[in-house]
Amino acid sequence: MSDMNVIYKIRMQRLQNSCIRYIFELPRDAHITQYYEILSWLKVDQRRTLNIALMMWNIIRNKTPLHIYEKFVFRSNVNARSSRQSNALLQVPCHRTEKYNKSFLVNACKVWNSLNLYQLIDLSYATYKVKVKQMLQCS
Repeated sequence: MSDMNVIYKIRMQRLQNSCIRYIFELPRDAHITQYYEILSWLKVDQRRTLNIALMMWNIIRNKTPLHIYEKFVFRSNVNARSSRQSNALLQVPCHRTEKYNKSFLVNACKVWNSLNLYQLIDLSYATYKVKVKQMLQCS
């Protein structure tokens, strides 16, 4: 991430932490992880991952927008026995620049593969969202 992006990410996280402290009337130095769990909130990075996962559900399930869907390359999983999982993983595009490494396409492939989202693709959007959020809260 560029320096400004890192600064904004830190500021957003601090703002979210301040909101939790305000809601629960906590002192500035209070540990707040348990309050994230009480509110069922995700931290800034987790929220970004959730939004990428939700976009991926829509792109892969509906094959729209087509110009983005066509950029994904499914690769076979040698360990998978069923045909459904045989082409479930996405190939992360080769990239040399840091800028392309931060692109939606690269990050979406990494999120899809790391969370094994192909196992949830047949769920409804609402159920998928709940499951992915639960996975992120546990991590």
